[in-house]
Amino acid sequence: MNAKKINGSWYAQGLIQSWNGAQCDMVLERSHNGSAYNIISGQHVVTNGADHTGYYWDHTGYKSRVCIANASAGDTTWHCGKGIWPKRTPASTAPDAWRLSDPENNQPGRCASGRAPAEGSTAISEQGPGSSRRGDRRIQTRSTPTQTNHRSLKPIRRKLCP
Repeated sequence: MNAKKINGSWYAQGLIQSWNGAQCDMVLERSHNGSAYNIISGQHVVTNGADHTGYYWDHTGYKSRVCIANASAGDTTWHCGKGIWPKRTPASTAPDAWRLSDPENNQPGRCASGRAPAEGSTAISEQGPGSSRRGDRRIQTRSTPTQTNHRSLKPIRRKLCP
């Protein structure tokens, strides 16, 4: 996630990157004064590339976060960051998302969200193909000790890749 000051006000931008053939989905969410998060961007779908949202208002009282899913792996859960308050935390040090801990998952095809690659950062949130099961392709919610910041996907109105 990038945070940028434009004409004296802060704005947030979501970023997504895909490699090794993974189809990655991303949305940008925002909360106001501690309220529930709401999706503010369109859904961005990327395969073997990178994409970003536009810049969205993220000034005093607002908190933004990036949510990603690896559709190639049949992932049906959005994995969301903790969110940042850009006015209080510089974008260069802000933990915009949590890292999925899955030491047994060394398969190709990964999704990640972090600061812009041009800034020389490494991904700080990623989701790989071994972390969920395709099952019957209905919306599923998972809960494990290493995945503490997630919520159910809003239905994606498209067919997942086989």
